[in-house]
Amino acid sequence: MRSTTRPLLRLVLLVSLLTALGLPIPAGATDAASVQDTLESLRGLPIDDLFEGSFRALLLRDPETITWLGLAEFLGVRNNRLTDISITYEQETMALKAGILEILRAYDRDGLSQPTKTYYDVYAWYLDILYGGTPTASTTTR
Repeated sequence: MRSTTRPLLRLVLLVSLLTALGLPIPAGATDAASVQDTLESLRGLPIDDLFEGSFRALLLRDPETITWLGLAEFLGVRNNRLTDISITYEQETMALKAGILEILRAYDRDGLSQPTKTYYDVYAWYLDILYGGTPTASTTTR
């Protein structure tokens, strides 16, 4: 696993904890890329690259969380934006989360190494929480 993926996966765990505590969670991308463009760029990637790229896309949609977590330099962005809280933006973010979850579930979990299966399970759980509000049986019974 690439060394840049480990810090990112630690962030997944951190954000999962924040979610459980009811604190702000990442929403999605501040650049001009559309949800469909972002999802298309994630399809077919090796799973480690999917973890990194998709979580980055979600984080970039919430600049205030990036600032709060002190990740601006790590992500190569500035601390000069507020998070868009419009209904349209939130709907786009939900579509991005749902699309990422769909892409993740297309991977053959049984063919993954044990550590990657764990990352897969945690990330699927995290996306289920973000997208649907509660984990599904598929992410809690592995």
